[in-house]
Amino acid sequence: MYNHRIIEQKWVQKWSEGFVDYTINPQTSEDKKYILVEFPFPSGAGLHVGHIRSYVAQDIKARIYRMQGNQVLYPIGWDAFGLPTENYAIKNNISPAVATADNIKNFKKQLAVLGLSFDWSREINTTDPKYYKWTQWIWLQMFKSGLAYQDTTQVWWCEELKTVLANEEVIDGKSERGGHPCIRVPLRQWMLAITKYADRLDRDLEKVDYLPIIKTQQRNWIGRSEGFELKFQVQDIDQNIEIFTTRIDTIFGVTFLVLAPEHPLLDKIVKAEYKNQVKEYQEQTKSKSDLDRQQSKDKTGVFTGAYAIHPLTEELIPIWIADYVLASYGTGAIMAVPAHDERDQEFAKEFGLSIKQVVAQYTTLTGQDAPKSDENIVEFDAATVIIKHWVEELYYVVQFSNKAQGFVGGHVELGETTEQTAIRETAEESGYIDIKNIEQLIAHAYGRGYKPRKSREELCHDSLYLIHLKSGERVDVNDHEIKNGDWLSAEEIVRSQLFSDGHRLFFEYYLNQKPFTGYGKLVNSGEFDGLFSEEAKKSIITILEEQNIGHRKVQYKLRDWVFSRQRYWGEPFPIVWIIEEHYKKISGEIARFLPSQAVTREIEGVLQYAVPIAVSDLPLELPEVDSYVPQGLGESPLAQATDWLEVWYNVQTGQAISRQNHKPDSNWVEALRETDTMPNWAGSSWYYLRYIDPNNDEKLADPELLKNWLPVYLYNGGMEHVTLHLLYSRFWHKFLYDIGVVHTIEPYQTRIKHGMILAEGGVKMSKSKGNTVDPIEMVESFGADSLRVYEMFMGPYDEAIAWDTKGLIGCSRFLKRIYQWVNDMKEQKLQPNNDKANLDYETHSLIKKITQDIDNQKYNTCVSSLMEYLNLYNTQDIGIDNIKIYIKLLAPFAPHLTEELWEIVGEKNTVHKSIWPIYDDTKLVQSQLDYQIHINGKMRDIITVSNASNEEEIQIQALNSDKVKHILSDNIPKKIIINQDKQIVIIIV
Repeated sequence: MYNHRIIEQKWVQKWSEGFVDYTINPQTSEDKKYILVEFPFPSGAGLHVGHIRSYVAQDIKARIYRMQGNQVLYPIGWDAFGLPTENYAIKNNISPAVATADNIKNFKKQLAVLGLSFDWSREINTTDPKYYKWTQWIWLQMFKSGLAYQDTTQVWWCEELKTVLANEEVIDGKSERGGHPCIRVPLRQWMLAITKYADRLDRDLEKVDYLPIIKTQQRNWIGRSEGFELKFQVQDIDQNIEIFTTRIDTIFGVTFLVLAPEHPLLDKIVKAEYKNQVKEYQEQTKSKSDLDRQQSKDKTGVFTGAYAIHPLTEELIPIWIADYVLASYGTGAIMAVPAHDERDQEFAKEFGLSIKQVVAQYTTLTGQDAPKSDENIVEFDAATVIIKHWVEELYYVVQFSNKAQGFVGGHVELGETTEQTAIRETAEESGYIDIKNIEQLIAHAYGRGYKPRKSREELCHDSLYLIHLKSGERVDVNDHEIKNGDWLSAEEIVRSQLFSDGHRLFFEYYLNQKPFTGYGKLVNSGEFDGLFSEEAKKSIITILEEQNIGHRKVQYKLRDWVFSRQRYWGEPFPIVWIIEEHYKKISGEIARFLPSQAVTREIEGVLQYAVPIAVSDLPLELPEVDSYVPQGLGESPLAQATDWLEVWYNVQTGQAISRQNHKPDSNWVEALRETDTMPNWAGSSWYYLRYIDPNNDEKLADPELLKNWLPVYLYNGGMEHVTLHLLYSRFWHKFLYDIGVVHTIEPYQTRIKHGMILAEGGVKMSKSKGNTVDPIEMVESFGADSLRVYEMFMGPYDEAIAWDTKGLIGCSRFLKRIYQWVNDMKEQKLQPNNDKANLDYETHSLIKKITQDIDNQKYNTCVSSLMEYLNLYNTQDIGIDNIKIYIKLLAPFAPHLTEELWEIVGEKNTVHKSIWPIYDDTKLVQSQLDYQIHINGKMRDIITVSNASNEEEIQIQALNSDKVKHILSDNIPKKIIINQDKQIVIIIV
């Protein structure tokens, strides 16, 4: 009887005693595979089933790679700095270090029961001073290189909590913890100049094997765009507003400028009578997050009273402020082109600002209407009309002579306006004459194609109108082009396969009421009218550059990384602050670590300089403090630790000692340590490197070991970390490459994702909803192997799947059947299987299937195949060799059970160091095949034939079937067909 508790406890104990060893010899020349899972944050809540899904999947990879003869590095550690632990410590009045140690202890206890083959000799902890010594060392190299600097930036401040909060801790302008109001305030922060690597971070994505969705998210966050930065001079003031745009071809459509509420020029340009409303609006904006501001459909804003001068037309352009423009993106100001930008149009409509079309849609027709030549093109003006029913939501559609569908319309005749043409064509082609109102939707659009009836190339300059009928009054229609007309719903028009390309685009514009944001031909653009957008861009840029109004520029959405927190639980910065007089004395070894541009701050009117501490002083450890509660705006709890804060600093060596010590000599000067700490992103940006050489006290890691193991072969994690964490990690790695620490330009060769595990019913698991699943309870009830197998079997690995305990029960039964099958085979309680050919085929097909599906992350189909094989042979003695193959194939999924089964079949060593089976292609040909017999369309019988049989032999065997003989009686088949789907089709009628 299979007892998971006894078996799993037995093998956990044996493994702990060294029965199997997963440590590696990193110096060997064997094939290497570095398998990495995102290390967990050890919270008090412990493991959840989502952790297990990714750990088990990559554990399966690690196990099969070892059995295939590879050296496998599969490590684990703890991402333990950060806000959750600090908040927990504050709430419970305990040290964050104590809370972290307790949480890690709990996590390790839980992981121990899951049969995960981590190399525990490489365990790391980001809060261990031996680890963060090297985090501080990396930061010092960035400081020396000028990548670490200070700047004033907008941060979230919560007055109730007396702390700065990270963006992810603020929801709808309120703190995630407690729901207290938060506002945006300027605060001086440490920054990392990740933007200097923006181009490489974007470009080098071509060199890695990431899922397309991951590359897309990376690129969207980096936001590379090529454009033009130009100046709009403010009227009556010697100030210019700088604007970056990727669509300089739309410059003649600018009808207003919009500045971010935080724009530094506002104090200089706002007119006196508008200052109060501008100030009030700025205060309102402080409580909104950048995400809220960008996603909100409600457009708000305030006029400044100021105007800018259009650089090409010299028109006066009103200047507004609005929160949909961010100070942190671009120049913090935009030129608004409401005819060709959705947000600008929403704003223009809200405040009654003008909308001017300057780019016309240009459609090249397809099919039989596609252009055939660029010669002898006939150009003309035309109007197209969407006719709306007088009562119902229907639109009048006609069928042209070429069977295409579309709206009525025609050429503008001499002396006509386009509106007059629209009214005339409506009467002539539809007969309807009782018009309620007419509205011009698009003034300019182009259609290029071939007119078969007229045998000519045409370029139509079109205007689009909407006519809403008052009644059904009409006159006779006599137009040879129109075959018939009908009233269709919007849905029918959108679904129609016959609708012409240009008219379909017109209708989509009408339905969506969105501006035309594509490229086309310029209109209302002076001398540039008639040019295509790309051609116009070049010409306009040339003129603007000649007039010194702007320059070409590549811009990134990516902003420099705010890298400091006014909190306790994080890595201390390895720098001190000294006054200018002492800064001038710096010389010797420590001078090599000074950046080319000094980093300064001003405290109570005194200028202070940031200088590094000596590498020999690392790690700079966190001091004990009386309280972990933040002190107020800009002050962390570290400001309380006076003995730690106030030091003597050696201007030649960089050493720092407490001022309680006697000042040794004149080289030692007064200094203050930095009281900000690093964010938890710091330790997680390079942890994969430390796994390779975790106990090295002299270097971050041995260069030869790094060369042997990088890049990481496979990195698995959740989609929530494929933007910031992945981007930050890639940035740190590229910097380390630049200074010669690593030899690869990318840290990870392949990055995959796993889907979330949802609660039963398909909703997100949440403690507040009471729908979380405790994995340890599942292990107690069903076993670790059952849980592992179920999490792999529940659905495609990269998709979100709802938890279903019934599925776990089914997997438990599956393992029980395997246990019984092997035991029955050992005790000879099974029927012998004499069909060796088919058994060989099934066994080698299973080897191939499991091997390839594990490689492709198709774990659910692996389990399905193992189940199908068991269903075929669970009552048969298939021989010890096939049983051993099956146990090996199951081993990565159910490590405890397979160790037990391996012992049952007489093996002395661990199954997890055995050799992975290799399939034989010659065995993948079936000796016998099943054919279905269909008579007059109905399946009547199934016969088994030799794979060597020809068609004549198969026909004879089919006709000799008793069921076929009975149905045919004396009838002679008119036709017999044997198809590729292994069907024998007999036709007798």
